[in-house]
Amino acid sequence: MGEEQFCREQFSDSQIHALTVCTLVASLLSVIGSSFMLENFFLYDKGRNPLTKLVAWLAFGDYLTAVNNIITSIMLLHYPDLFGWEVCIVMRAWFQIAAGSTWCYTSVIAYFLYRFMVSRNTTWVSWPLWIAFHFASWGVPAVGVVVMIAGNFIAEHGSVLPLEPWHIILWFIPIIISFAWMLLCYTGIFYKVCRSGANSGRHSLNVALDPVRQPNEDAEAVLLVSKDDDKRVQFRHVVIRFSFYILVFFVCWFFDVITYFILFFNDNCNVYAFTFGYTLFRNLQGMLDCLVYGMTNLKIRQRFTHSILSAIVSTWELLLAPVLVLPAFIAYTSKLLQPYLSSDKSDKIFVSINDDLMKEHRKADRKKYFYSTQLPARYYGGDDQPAETWEEREARKAARRLHDEAEAEKREKKMKKKMRMMKEREEEGKQGGGEEVELGRGGEEEGRRDKQRRGPDGRRLIPAYYFNGEPSPNERKKKQEQAEQSGGEKKEDDVEDQRAGEKADDDRGTSTRD
Repeated sequence: MGEEQFCREQFSDSQIHALTVCTLVASLLSVIGSSFMLENFFLYDKGRNPLTKLVAWLAFGDYLTAVNNIITSIMLLHYPDLFGWEVCIVMRAWFQIAAGSTWCYTSVIAYFLYRFMVSRNTTWVSWPLWIAFHFASWGVPAVGVVVMIAGNFIAEHGSVLPLEPWHIILWFIPIIISFAWMLLCYTGIFYKVCRSGANSGRHSLNVALDPVRQPNEDAEAVLLVSKDDDKRVQFRHVVIRFSFYILVFFVCWFFDVITYFILFFNDNCNVYAFTFGYTLFRNLQGMLDCLVYGMTNLKIRQRFTHSILSAIVSTWELLLAPVLVLPAFIAYTSKLLQPYLSSDKSDKIFVSINDDLMKEHRKADRKKYFYSTQLPARYYGGDDQPAETWEEREARKAARRLHDEAEAEKREKKMKKKMRMMKEREEEGKQGGGEEVELGRGGEEEGRRDKQRRGPDGRRLIPAYYFNGEPSPNERKKKQEQAEQSGGEKKEDDVEDQRAGEKADDDRGTSTRD
């Protein structure tokens, strides 16, 4: 009886209806959360950095997934006759690509943070790497959909899932790989933070937050910690925030994986609790990503905590985000295309598409760094093309850091080699031995000639008195000459005193005879 209550061959109509309503409600919340993230990225350019770009693409994937679930739920509830075979294939392909992009973007974000904090210590991302990020995030799920449709590996029942074993290959293996990749990257970050935090003489995140090596504010925007914080505070902030990234991914997809493996071993065992769990959390991923990736952003969080009025306005903005996201996208696109569409400013066709981001970084530089004196005239209202883009400047600084690190390593090796040679010469000098060789200075026949002791291999040996604190032969000779010179002067003074005394005695004797 207990097993029958736990496992069911099929769900009742009321249970299926409850699952559909749960999907609809959770997807609506995900649309709100993902739309709010996209709206903030489109309208507020002050907080933009490479991480917020990746989070915006993650929000876009969540948005597409939630819209697909909303359309599917509405059709199942009110228009089941429209849900034909072709519609099922289209909706399944849409869902697989959108959901797969969210796995890939979470993995890309984990790699970006690992690259920033452990590997490269820079937030700069080259265009080829950006292309690789997006190609992997959208290309991998798209290839899976093409394989599924071209090979006709689709089940003609239920949720139009891929047939076995393609369901495991195209769905669950990518989920497991993404989760394992996230664990690997964040474990490396935690190890780096713990290892740096053990050094009491430095901040635990001193490399990432060094204002000289990171003149822009990307480091604090990415990590949301200040270099003035205590090491334990920095460690706690980073660990908690990145742990939530892992936790959200685990919660959203754990019930889906565990439900499938139960059905894999027993086709007639449908657990309603697990099915309800993955229906809720999988469709709630957009809102959960908004909380852990968005609300932890300092700029966004301050809008809710600055004052009561700002909290009310931001709450309404959150609720109306699905309506405001399209106008925000149009405004963002028009701002990007304005230099290309303006007829009287055709010379700006080569201006970087990240012009607004460069401007914000230069504003920060203008306040704190000498680089502000080299800003182009366009920053002050002119039309001149910038002498150096933000990407080029970050690439130059990254190359400079690598060069400095290589030079420092060379100097360290050279110093170690020099100290090793000095130690060997010291040991040979203390042991003594060798033969004396006369060395002439200033010519072969003229100049001072020294005698130096050399070993069998011809190398000059350092004498023992150099290490024992004793005076060298030259110093002893100089002191002896000084002593002899001072002794000669003293003898001359004694002779003069004696002569003066004899003369005085003669004078006294003469005066007595008179």
